[in-house]
Amino acid sequence: MDTDPASPSVRLDLPSTLEDVFSPTSNPEIIAYSPNAPLPVSIHHVGKFLPVQVAAAHLTTGNAGLRTRHLWGGDQSVYSSDSDPVALLVHSSGFALKETKPDYASIVLVFAVLPPQEVYRPLKKNGLRSRDLQCFDGPSIRLECTCVLQTPTTSLSAAKASPCAVIRMFNHNALVSISTPVAQSKQSQPRPSLPQPDALFTTSLSREVAYKYSLAAIADGGPHPSDWLSTVLKGGSVLYVESEQERWRLSAAAGGSSPLAIDVSICTQPLDFNSPTRLLHSAIAWQAMQWSSRGLKISGTNSELTIKRFYWAASSQS
Repeated sequence: MDTDPASPSVRLDLPSTLEDVFSPTSNPEIIAYSPNAPLPVSIHHVGKFLPVQVAAAHLTTGNAGLRTRHLWGGDQSVYSSDSDPVALLVHSSGFALKETKPDYASIVLVFAVLPPQEVYRPLKKNGLRSRDLQCFDGPSIRLECTCVLQTPTTSLSAAKASPCAVIRMFNHNALVSISTPVAQSKQSQPRPSLPQPDALFTTSLSREVAYKYSLAAIADGGPHPSDWLSTVLKGGSVLYVESEQERWRLSAAAGGSSPLAIDVSICTQPLDFNSPTRLLHSAIAWQAMQWSSRGLKISGTNSELTIKRFYWAASSQS
């Protein structure tokens, strides 16, 4: 068979203008990012979208464009087209960077090319201050969408079609809904899509992109069992849930027991993304996990967490 009906699918709910960017007929060329290098755009590109792929190696606090504040404007999220895309990403959205590169392959930034402005005024935002610019004869740009990729891609339509290429995606002007399938091992079966968040993105304790918590995004509900949290955990994914101070790790207990049992661990260094964990409860029955709009309580124990955010990861355990 050519397709596996059980394979996860990336489901996008994009505004009609952005949908054109991801269609095979449009399929604009993806520009490879180079720090402080001007984007290859001119007045003739006004009204079009420009995708720029940034390799993970450039997504650190040591990025040259970020350190030199190679950035002009920012009012109404509009910048001069010679602004550095990574500096623009941090300034406009608060995208968190660390000293070390992230564990995904790259991100694709989709910019709208806009008419030039007479003045690009400086603006301090998200800990970064842009610069002032006047008499600029090139177009303006505005960040519309960010797509975080597990593997590099040569086209946005290919990224949309691939079940395991996209980790997460969000629109900077309106929420983009996307399932977030995780990478597959050679021995594993294709894993199901993850639940859909119904709130905007935020950052975790370790400054990674995460979802704001909502009961609707976590509880076993909806018409498709493949989207249920219990199904996703059975498929090998790991759920991290956080309060303002703690991070818990939830994963299916070893042995693949049926009915589902959960191992609950606490991250001993919650500010570190690669924190070691300490087991709180082993093989807790799924029915003992009491989810509410405020968070999680484990029946029969004193363990309770007021959840503020959550995110997913591929299991590192065999």
